[in-house]
Amino acid sequence: MRDRVPREERVPREDRESLESREDRQGADGDGSDGDGSGPDTSGAVVSSGPPTLIEDAVPDLPRPPTVPRPPTMPTVSRVPRPPALPPLPVRPPRVPSPASPSPSASPPAPVPSVPTPPTPPTPPTASSVPDPRVVVPPVPASAPSAPSAQPVPPVESAPTVPLPHIGERPPIYDPEPTALPAGDPEQLSALAPDTVLDGARYGTMTLRAASVRGDSARYRGDVRGDRLLTVRFGEGSDALLLVALASPGHGDDPGVAEDACRQLAAAVGRSRAELLGDLRMGAQEGLRYGLQRLMARATVRLCRIQPDGAGPGGALHALIAPLDPTSRLRAGFGVGPGGLLLLGDDAWYDAYAGRRLAPVERPAEGASAGPGRRDDDRFRFRVVVPEPGDVLLLCSDGLAQPLREEPAVSDFLADHWSHPHPPGMVDFLRHVQVRAKGYAADRTAAAVWED
Repeated sequence: MRDRVPREERVPREDRESLESREDRQGADGDGSDGDGSGPDTSGAVVSSGPPTLIEDAVPDLPRPPTVPRPPTMPTVSRVPRPPALPPLPVRPPRVPSPASPSPSASPPAPVPSVPTPPTPPTPPTASSVPDPRVVVPPVPASAPSAPSAQPVPPVESAPTVPLPHIGERPPIYDPEPTALPAGDPEQLSALAPDTVLDGARYGTMTLRAASVRGDSARYRGDVRGDRLLTVRFGEGSDALLLVALASPGHGDDPGVAEDACRQLAAAVGRSRAELLGDLRMGAQEGLRYGLQRLMARATVRLCRIQPDGAGPGGALHALIAPLDPTSRLRAGFGVGPGGLLLLGDDAWYDAYAGRRLAPVERPAEGASAGPGRRDDDRFRFRVVVPEPGDVLLLCSDGLAQPLREEPAVSDFLADHWSHPHPPGMVDFLRHVQVRAKGYAADRTAAAVWED
């Protein structure tokens, strides 16, 4: 839109001067009169004294600014459709087929064009590359055998389980691994027990290894492990007392009776810890024997009852107490019923209860009984032992004590593995206790103490 400009400014300067001179001449003519008195009649006319009226048409139009062309309209681009949603990733990546058996649906890969390699310029011979005529080089055969083609590597199979060691030319008839689980009663689930129990500890110069394993015959028939093992520590520091108790039920008895006997004995020993430690430190063997025999009699009321003739062995309960004071090496073993307290020293086994070297015992005939009345094993046995560095004190149930006495190969096997300066690990100790011999398939429970 053009700006409003006053009319005087719109008229050029030359036109304005000509118009003013014309107005002056017209004014002079109006004022004069002819001699005859004729002239324009100005009566009644109003003469404007203001500026003259300008003619609009006399003002030239100013040039308009050029019209700016509009930018071209961009074409409308259609919206690109979204790609379809990808399927969810699988939980496990697909197997990669081996080169020996390619997938039939897989297409062969496209050949990659080989880029020709420019020939290498010959290297001038050097003094080191010139063959020595004195050295005889065997000729290379014209048709050298090609390298064998790569054969598919067969899959690596898992190593078979190492069988348990056995003594004798033929292994026992039972399978070395568990076959059947014991049957459970919903109302008496506390009567169940695991197949194997393993424990261990180390205090000062003493290392403990303990294990209880279900026998081969019980594993095959699905019976509950009858032997029970209990390891416990009472007190702290140098006033602490270590107790290991193991029990076996009598023939036909509930295995829970053996567990109750271990717990009753452990509770009684824990309450009498101060008195027992005092007797061990002073070496009062008679007072210690009397006190332990009294505790044992209370714990074996139901366990060591007299069995009828030919009914099989009765129950057994054996224990070992040891002070955890590093200045004391006294160990006291006591028990009732079948079982044993053995000492391994100088590559030889000793019967600690009897105080003599272990002598081979003739294996009784199958079906033979111990005769009427109580056997010698049913009486209370007690012994205080002071083992030397390198000795091994073994407390075991009849399942291991019997083959140790009757099979020299079993005692030699354990002596070879336990005479090393360092005690075995817990897993190795379990395998040693499970050494198999034909005709010995009962439960085995053992606790061994190594002295550094």
